[in-house]
Amino acid sequence: MSHLEQNTYIKVKEIVDYVKTAYGINYSISGITTWLKSQNFIYHKPDVVPDKANKKNHLPEEDHIVFFDGIHPSH
Repeated sequence: MSHLEQNTYIKVKEIVDYVKTAYGINYSISGITTWLKSQNFIYHKPDVVPDKANKKNHLPEEDHIVFFDGIHPSH
Protein backbone atom coordinates (compact mmCIF):
# COMPACT_ATOMS: atom_id res chain seq x y z
CA MET A 1 0.00 0.00 0.00
CA SER A 2 2.91 2.38 0.62
CA HIS A 3 3.85 2.04 -3.06
CA LEU A 4 0.44 3.44 -4.04
CA GLU A 5 0.81 6.28 -1.55
CA GLN A 6 4.17 7.25 -3.07
CA ASN A 7 3.32 6.78 -6.77
CA THR A 8 0.56 8.25 -8.86
CA TYR A 9 -1.27 6.12 -11.39
CA ILE A 10 -3.76 7.56 -13.86
CA LYS A 11 -5.34 4.25 -14.84
CA VAL A 12 -6.24 1.20 -12.75
CA LYS A 13 -4.76 -0.99 -15.50
CA GLU A 14 -1.33 0.40 -14.57
CA ILE A 15 -1.86 -0.78 -10.97
CA VAL A 16 -2.99 -4.20 -12.22
CA ASP A 17 0.23 -4.42 -14.27
CA TYR A 18 2.35 -3.35 -11.29
CA VAL A 19 0.79 -5.98 -9.00
CA LYS A 20 1.31 -8.66 -11.67
CA THR A 21 4.98 -7.70 -12.13
CA ALA A 22 5.83 -7.16 -8.47
CA TYR A 23 3.87 -10.00 -6.87
CA GLY A 24 2.92 -12.37 -9.70
CA ILE A 25 -0.78 -12.00 -8.89
CA ASN A 26 -3.22 -11.26 -11.69
CA TYR A 27 -6.16 -9.15 -10.46
CA SER A 28 -8.97 -7.83 -12.61
CA ILE A 29 -9.50 -4.11 -13.04
CA SER A 30 -12.79 -4.31 -11.16
CA GLY A 31 -11.11 -6.28 -8.34
CA ILE A 32 -8.37 -3.68 -7.91
CA THR A 33 -10.95 -0.87 -8.15
CA THR A 34 -13.01 -2.45 -5.37
CA TRP A 35 -9.91 -2.92 -3.22
CA LEU A 36 -8.78 0.70 -3.79
CA LYS A 37 -12.19 1.98 -2.68
CA SER A 38 -12.13 -0.25 0.41
CA GLN A 39 -8.73 1.25 1.32
CA ASN A 40 -10.13 4.81 0.90
CA PHE A 41 -8.11 5.63 -2.21
CA ILE A 42 -9.91 8.20 -4.34
CA TYR A 43 -9.57 9.43 -7.90
CA HIS A 44 -9.67 13.03 -9.03
CA LYS A 45 -9.50 13.92 -12.69
CA PRO A 46 -6.29 15.91 -13.23
CA ASP A 47 -6.63 19.65 -13.86
CA VAL A 48 -5.93 20.66 -17.43
CA VAL A 49 -3.33 23.42 -17.67
CA PRO A 50 -2.39 24.70 -21.13
CA ASP A 51 1.23 24.18 -22.15
CA LYS A 52 3.60 26.74 -20.63
CA ALA A 53 0.79 28.38 -18.66
CA ASN A 54 1.64 29.46 -15.14
CA LYS A 55 -1.36 28.50 -13.03
CA LYS A 56 -0.13 30.57 -10.06
CA ASN A 57 -0.21 33.96 -11.78
CA HIS A 58 -3.31 35.96 -10.97
CA LEU A 59 -4.76 38.50 -13.37
CA PRO A 60 -6.86 41.50 -12.46
CA GLU A 61 -10.57 40.82 -13.00
CA GLU A 62 -10.70 43.06 -16.09
CA ASP A 63 -8.04 40.94 -17.87
CA HIS A 64 -8.82 37.63 -19.57
CA ILE A 65 -6.78 34.83 -21.07
CA VAL A 66 -8.31 33.20 -24.12
CA PHE A 67 -7.07 29.92 -25.63
CA PHE A 68 -8.14 28.83 -29.09
CA ASP A 69 -7.06 26.50 -31.85
CA GLY A 70 -6.24 27.63 -35.33
CA ILE A 71 -8.66 26.35 -37.97
CA HIS A 72 -8.78 26.40 -41.73
CA PRO A 73 -10.80 29.38 -43.06
CA SER A 74 -13.25 27.09 -44.88
CA HIS A 75 -14.35 25.56 -41.59
